[in-house]
Parts: sequence; structure tokens; C-alpha cells
Amino acid sequence: MAGAAALLLQAHPDWTGADVHEAIRNGALVDEHVGNAPNDDFGYGKLRIHRSLFGQDPPAGSDPRISIDPVTAYAGVEVSIPIDVSDMDEPAASLVLDADLDYHCA
Repeated sequence: MAGAAALLLQAHPDWTGADVHEAIRNGALVDEHVGNAPNDDFGYGKLRIHRSLFGQDPPAGSDPRISIDPVTAYAGVEVSIPIDVSDMDEPAASLVLDADLDYHCA
């Protein structure tokens, strides 16, 4: 929820906490799994950040598909990682993939 609130405040820096709360509540999905909302399991429903940000569902509503085959990598050895990307709404060339190369596991 903190990440969703941060996205909303970035898009609408003039919003108050109450505005963010209302946008998240209004964007929430209530379906047969949620039941009567609000409730202790789902609150006001399932988070739909696009609806909270823009007041509508994303165009065409399809998610991009990303497929990565497992690759064995060793420290200090360059490796190529084949990634298959497709999106029904946009050409794959317009998608941006970003890797956190500074990520360290503990």
C-alpha cells in the first residue's frame, strides 16, 4: 500500500492523505473472492493501481508477458540471458526492461 500511495502522490503531488485513501478505495476490485467489502481479509478489495491513478481500467487490459529461461552464471564470467517479451497492446520494442545490477543477496 505504501508503494501505491507513493505512486499516487508522485502523479498528484497536491493530493492529501484523504485523497490518496479515497483513490485507492475507489479503484479497488470487489469480486466473488473478496465478498462483501470492507472485510478483515481484503479491506475494501484488491488493489488496482491503474484504476486508482487514472479512474479507469488499463487499455485492452492485457499484461505484458516476459519469459526468461534459466541460466547458470558465475562471478566474473559474462553471460547472455535470453528474454522473450510480448505485449498485445504495444510493440515489444517499446517495452523497457531494467535490471538491478547492484542487487546483493545476504
